[in-house]
Amino acid sequence: MNAVASACLPAWVEIELDGLAHTVPAGTTLAELVGRLGHAEQAVATALNQSFVARPLRAQAVLQPGDQVLVAPGTYNEQIRVPASKPYVSFIGEKAETTLLTFKISNKEAGSTSA
Repeated sequence: MNAVASACLPAWVEIELDGLAHTVPAGTTLAELVGRLGHAEQAVATALNQSFVARPLRAQAVLQPGDQVLVAPGTYNEQIRVPASKPYVSFIGEKAETTLLTFKISNKEAGSTSA
């Protein structure tokens, strides 16, 4: 990148964090934001523009102007597939009453063997 092009890039990006305006340095990833907010990475659920972002993908999610970021309590309407090779998975929210993982699909459609 030449000096003219880099001079045109913004130094700061305005996003929406938990419903409030927030400014972060350009190039900040979701993983970095979680750390800057003082959260342990395994202690919070995150969503970017109303889509759940799994912990391993946060470092790849570079925040863009106008992005909506939700950290912690909320309703995450996402289908989460847990491979059989990962039988000991925990979904942990700040409070069970306020952090919800949901997806509208029947057991039969999901391939469950239970009723």
